[in-house]
Amino acid sequence: MSSWENVLDNFPPELQLELTEEEQAYIPVYATEAFAADYKETRCLFARFLTPGIWCEGVETPWKFTANNEELATRKYRFLVHHLDEVNNFDFIQRTATFHGKQIKWDILYSEWKYLNNRKVHFQSPSTSEAEDIQPRIPEEIKKADSFICRERYSRPPVSATNQ
Repeated sequence: MSSWENVLDNFPPELQLELTEEEQAYIPVYATEAFAADYKETRCLFARFLTPGIWCEGVETPWKFTANNEELATRKYRFLVHHLDEVNNFDFIQRTATFHGKQIKWDILYSEWKYLNNRKVHFQSPSTSEAEDIQPRIPEEIKKADSFICRERYSRPPVSATNQ
């Protein structure tokens, strides 16, 4: 059973709460099937990040994998968002950054950086007009996060609904 399936077992639809606008804006760009739920008197957010489940204890708190409680760090986005080494101030929640002092945003539909006026950012040179063909490589840590079996007990959402 995947970590996301465990989350859904722990929080069936009747325990899932609708996200507020602020919570929706805090869901990472590649996360899907997000919802909120009360856990130990805290409103937590849950989402599916590619295959594994992720969670956090509300807006402005770090996202963690449900399988091992490891923090979902910006460095793990390098396989999804190209040119992270060339941009500054990357915000993986808002999908924004700066490049040569100008605000840019990550377009998830086309998997490319765009200026706020929707023109494509060219990283090779300002006059380059051809699109770059870069194939992302998914790190092993993301592939394994869904199948990781935790040997120690972490402070994380319960394994069964009876622990709530």
